[in-house]
Amino acid sequence: MTPFDMHLFTESFVSGAQQNNIEIQYFKDSKDDQSFYARVRFLEGAQGRPGIVHGGAIAAVFDECMGAITLNNNQPAYTASLKIDYISPLTVEAIFYVESHLLKTEKRKTFITGQIFDENQKLFAKSEGLYITPKNEVEP
Repeated sequence: MTPFDMHLFTESFVSGAQQNNIEIQYFKDSKDDQSFYARVRFLEGAQGRPGIVHGGAIAAVFDECMGAITLNNNQPAYTASLKIDYISPLTVEAIFYVESHLLKTEKRKTFITGQIFDENQKLFAKSEGLYITPKNEVEP
């Protein structure tokens, strides 16, 4: 896997230059344009209950990692639906891994799944998203 540079998204809520509550590094497999990966550490500013990562921070990371698949496929899209199952609390300052995978595409709709786990492959959260490519971005 190779690192993926998000330098074009300097204003991103998750990976933008102004953000200082989430440390995140993205990766992709050059032979697989249907998956996207990240290594993430939520800092103290991303907590809800003391020591526990806020669900909104988790949702934002899922959204960016899953949406990156559409960008990687030259079909920029916006989030229409994001469903998250929070399985176990994430601890601040710990390292987690995110995987997102394209399930299917139907015209302007792209269906993507994601999961967050630790180095022992323990699953902490999983998600399903629907991303819509704007009409003016769809190839004929």
